[in-house]
Amino acid sequence: MSITIESSTDNVSISTPEALRNLNRSLQEITQTLMTPPRRVMLSDWADENIFLGLSSPEPGAWRTSRAPYQKEILDVCGDYQNERVVLMSSAQIGKTSILLNVSAYYMKHDPCPIMVVQPDRQMADSFSMNKLEPILNESPSLKKLVQSKRKRDGGNRKLE
Repeated sequence: MSITIESSTDNVSISTPEALRNLNRSLQEITQTLMTPPRRVMLSDWADENIFLGLSSPEPGAWRTSRAPYQKEILDVCGDYQNERVVLMSSAQIGKTSILLNVSAYYMKHDPCPIMVVQPDRQMADSFSMNKLEPILNESPSLKKLVQSKRKRDGGNRKLE
């Protein structure tokens, strides 16, 4: 038995039953990989594994939810797809910006969707983008490859978009 597959770029010839079985096994493995949904992970655990804070951060290095354990539940509630709205009433300076950045990064990686972070004016939006968002995107390997380099001039990476 002989099977020949031709395309414009490759010619593949399968001439033995063993080669056909190997091809079939490979196709099954590829299909299984593509059809298996990604592992569900709690947002707080994902942040601990994937977020790195830049040198401009008060505590540079790997994100650790254990630094502020009260943030864990907030992060996990924000990462639960069953919640359409999360309302947070809190005191000042408890890490809400860090929570917002972790939630945004999680959705960038796991469920790309429109996310809007609003600042009172353009100057504060520029500052947030440059001093808060960019360092996390640049320091976190799993996010770095999702966002185009700011040096690219093709318009695909706009600081305020």
